[in-house]
Amino acid sequence: MYKKRRGFPASLSVSDEKISELENKMTKLEEELYKQQAIKEETKELIAKVQDYDELKISIQMLEESYLYVMNQNYVLDRLLQHTTSFKTAMLNSAKLKDDSLSINITYMDKVTDDEAPNGFRLIETSEGTKDILIKEGVPILLQENPGMLMEATWEHVVDHRGFLQLFEKDGEVIFILETYIP
Repeated sequence: MYKKRRGFPASLSVSDEKISELENKMTKLEEELYKQQAIKEETKELIAKVQDYDELKISIQMLEESYLYVMNQNYVLDRLLQHTTSFKTAMLNSAKLKDDSLSINITYMDKVTDDEAPNGFRLIETSEGTKDILIKEGVPILLQENPGMLMEATWEHVVDHRGFLQLFEKDGEVIFILETYIP
């Protein structure tokens, strides 16, 4: 029906070239779009990390403030103890339950600086020597659960325990016992 004209195939090949050129450009644009999407995702991840970092900084600041508060409270309590009680250090040798009290056998000790000792000090027995002391009910006894954690101990727990103690006294009576960590 249609007559073939001269030059028609040539115009058709130009169209094929343009289509091919447009397809190449489209492919490049799609590749660029995928790259941009990847960059967008990376940017979202970085923004999330920055937000996490900012939240972490706020948490660290709050922890630092809490730490300072606890240290100040500790200082106040330490000063209060120093002015209202006296304390002696002792090694807990043994403990026994006796009626409504706890009998502890201790050896009074002093920590003496010693640069040649593995931990920088050594313990020496004082002139007070070894004694049995009765601890009345209600006297708080805090023992080390691990180097950074104290726990209030029951008398039954004390019976099975050995350690380096600070015995706080008021008017010659033990009112508080605290285990001291020895590295």
